[in-house]
Amino acid sequence: MFFTTLTTAQDLGNNYPFRLGSQTFTNTSVPASRIMPPETFTLVNSFAGQGTATINIIGRQKSFQNGYTTKWSLGQQLQFLKDFVLDVDYSGSVTRKYDTSNNINQPPPGPGNVSNRRPIPVYGSISMVESSLNASYNSLQTRVERRYNSGLTLTNSYTWQKVLTVGSSGQDPSNRRGDKAPDAIDFRHRWALSVVYELPFGTGRRFLTNAPALVNGFLGGWEITTIEAFQTGRPLTPSLNVDNANTGGSNRPDRIGDGNLPRSERTIDRYFDPTAFVRPPVMYVFGNAGRNFLYGPSANNLDVALMKYFRFKEERSLQLRLEMFNLPNHPNFGQPSTSFGTADFGKIFTALQGRSIQLGLRLKL
Repeated sequence: MFFTTLTTAQDLGNNYPFRLGSQTFTNTSVPASRIMPPETFTLVNSFAGQGTATINIIGRQKSFQNGYTTKWSLGQQLQFLKDFVLDVDYSGSVTRKYDTSNNINQPPPGPGNVSNRRPIPVYGSISMVESSLNASYNSLQTRVERRYNSGLTLTNSYTWQKVLTVGSSGQDPSNRRGDKAPDAIDFRHRWALSVVYELPFGTGRRFLTNAPALVNGFLGGWEITTIEAFQTGRPLTPSLNVDNANTGGSNRPDRIGDGNLPRSERTIDRYFDPTAFVRPPVMYVFGNAGRNFLYGPSANNLDVALMKYFRFKEERSLQLRLEMFNLPNHPNFGQPSTSFGTADFGKIFTALQGRSIQLGLRLKL
C-alpha cells in the first residue's frame, strides 16, 4: 500500500490571497489636454476602472485526505528447453482518494447569463482540489526470456491491461461517476521484443577466434541489438465546439453510432466515423457521448543498433555505434481532432518522428 504526501506550501499556494489570477482594469478616455478626468486611476484609487476579467480561483477541500494505492500480483515462472524462462503474472491495483480538480462554481444547464447563474456569482471558475479520484488497474503480463548463451539473448513481453478512472472533471461536475471510463493511459495491448546478438566472429568467439589482429579488427567484435515495440492507441473523448448547455464549461455531442471504424477503413482524413455524432437537438442539455470510448492510432516502432568493439590492452576499448531509430520509417500518427462541429473533426494532422540515424564513438580508458 502506497500513500501520497502533500506539503503545507501546496495548500498555501492554492488559496487566496496567494493565488488569485489576474485582473485588467481599463481607464476611461483621456482628453487631448492629457489631464486625467475624475473617477479614473489615481494613487489613492488605483482600481477605478472597469474590470475586464473574471476572477478564477483555486480552493482545497476542507476535509481533504491523503490518497492511497493498494497493489497486488500473482505470478508463475517456468523454465523450459535449456535457456528459456516463461513468466506469467496478473497484476492489479486500486487507487482511492487521489487529488483531482473539480469546478464547483459551474452552473447547471439553462438559459441566461452564465456568470449570473453560478452558485457564487462574484467568481468565475472555482477549481476545488478534492481527494475524490478513484482508479483501478488490471493486467496480464507475460514474458519469455532466452538467457544469454552463445552470444544471443532475447526478451519477448506482452501486456494486456485495462485502466479505469472515476473522478476526473468532465462536462457535468455533479455527475462525475457517469464519466467512469478508460483512462488516457489505457494502452490496451503492448508487445515488445528485445534481441542482443554478438556475431560469432573474432577473438573469444566461435569462428576466427585465433584470427590475426588485422582480420579480427575488421570481422571481430560486432554486436547487433534490436527493439521492436507495438502498442494500441489511447482513448479519446469527442468535444462540442459550442457551449450547448450554456454552463461555461466543456460540452460533448450526442452519440448516435459506435464511432470507431474497422481498421481497414481508417485513414488520416477519417480516422473515426464523424457521422456517428450530432449536436444535441435542443439547447441547454449535455450531449450523451461518454468519455474515452474512441481510440487513436496505434504505434509500431523498430530500433536497431550495430556496434563494433575495438579492444586494446588492459581495460581500454573503443566502441563504434550506429543507431537507427524507426528503421523502416513506419508512419506513427498523432491523435485525430476531436472537436465536433469543425472541418477537422476525425482528421489527423501530426505524425511522430520518422527514421533517425546517428553515429557515435565511445572510448573507455
